[in-house]
Amino acid sequence: MWPVALFTSTAAAFGRILIVNLLPSGVVVFSAWLSIREFELERVTGRGILRQLFTFSGSVDTPALLFAVFLVLVLAALFQTFQVRFIRVFEGYWGKRSIALQIAGAMSQHHRNRIDRLQRKSEDLNRAAGEFPQAPDGLLELSCPEQRRASRKHVRARAYETFVDEQREFYPPNEREMLPTRLGNAMLAFERRAGERYGYETIATWPRLYPYISDRLAAGYHSSVDALDAAINLTIAFTIAAVVLMAGSWRAPFVLWLPAGCFLIALLAYRAAVSGARIVGLMEYVAFDLHRFDMIEGLHLPLPPDSKGELRSAGRLSKFFRITDPNAAKIMFQGTDYDHRVRQVIAKTSSATGDLNPTEGAADLEM
Repeated sequence: MWPVALFTSTAAAFGRILIVNLLPSGVVVFSAWLSIREFELERVTGRGILRQLFTFSGSVDTPALLFAVFLVLVLAALFQTFQVRFIRVFEGYWGKRSIALQIAGAMSQHHRNRIDRLQRKSEDLNRAAGEFPQAPDGLLELSCPEQRRASRKHVRARAYETFVDEQREFYPPNEREMLPTRLGNAMLAFERRAGERYGYETIATWPRLYPYISDRLAAGYHSSVDALDAAINLTIAFTIAAVVLMAGSWRAPFVLWLPAGCFLIALLAYRAAVSGARIVGLMEYVAFDLHRFDMIEGLHLPLPPDSKGELRSAGRLSKFFRITDPNAAKIMFQGTDYDHRVRQVIAKTSSATGDLNPTEGAADLEM
């Protein structure tokens, strides 16, 4: 399936395959080749590949090149197959083993402590800044140096408070749900806020809402998801490359800047993944803002009359989406006026075409 998708895909789909799958695979294969070549040249000539990179000449080994391409495609297929699993691991879902739970608990507590420290420091800065005098009489009571000091304290307190609010967005509202990684907390934070603002459970509702989002919004959502997947795969690829290069260059300490550089790029890619999770969450926010009523109409249910009614119906629908009992639909939709919804659809169709009597159409459907 994956090779067929590679050769029959459109330009956009091929771009995703190139960035998300082929590029990380190429990084791993190239780092492995570079490490092996370094070891061979250091053993035979006493001079590593970095000294001979621009002076080494020789014929291209076609079988080796084809094997490298084959490895790139195989690794790309593996990245594609285990993409969801990779994301789950980077989110911090490490299983139920005792050692994994202990490590995850310690790292989750670290994030809780970080938020508490940021909040306490923000409160201390606000207390130190005090109430900045806004009235002219209050300003005239202060000397010019005192006014500058008070202004600097006030600006610093406001800026740090804004910083704390921005950092708080990357963590779930309930601190008991903290995950051990920044990426996991960022994704969970937006999953707990996008649909919950209207009473929906985001994870349960999103698959039903997604088919109704507009093309422009879908394009932005796909682009942000591709950026997130690419950042995670690049994090994995450059981490593997750093380990491989470190193993291959142990005889030449002067080239340890290569694995160090790979570790740095992996760290930057991980930070990009955290930022990408925020963009994905923003797209989900917009989808619920604009298209939640389209989902309700697609379910052939009446629109809620007010905000309280929307909260009630959203809670009932979210609960229904999570239930796998085959009798759940019979209970959930018992008493729903489908005939009324059918007549509404027929009325809209007849008003647009002018060639169908709504009453006759409804009677035909009932028959």
